Amino acid sequence: MLRIRDFSIFTFAQTISQFGDKLDYIALIAIVGLFPKSRAPLLLSQLMIFITLPVLVFGPIAGILVDRWHKKTVMVICDVLRTMCAIMIPVLFIVTGNIYPVFAVVFLMFLLALFFNAARCAIIPNLVDRPRILLANSVISFVQRGATFLGMLVGALVVDWK
Repeated sequence: MLRIRDFSIFTFAQTISQFGDKLDYIALIAIVGLFPKSRAPLLLSQLMIFITLPVLVFGPIAGILVDRWHKKTVMVICDVLRTMCAIMIPVLFIVTGNIYPVFAVVFLMFLLALFFNAARCAIIPNLVDRPRILLANSVISFVQRGATFLGMLVGALVVDWK
């Protein structure tokens, strides 16, 4: 599968993207950890609400919209904007000292992730021929799990660095 040029580029890009996503998750949890332990459970549940809300509100229409758009463009734009959101989160937290503006950026970041993921799933049939779609999905799934593990591991090491 990785001999197919477009698919291998796609797989590499997905690995980097997934790795970055998991670093973001760990960093968000670390920001919540800066607050007193008595506030952490409420803040974590609020964080999860802002992560989940885009899927609940926009999930039913995201795929419909993405099907009408150029998938590669959607993925590139969403990834660039998600990167900007990830950079904004610590800056916003440091400048304001308040986690609630961070939650607004988290909502936007996960809204963009919703559109990104819809485009990612829809683009695979354009990269490989029909008999190889199952294998391509398996490769992407395997790579994403590895990137998830490494992203969380590296994120934990970075956050715990003293």
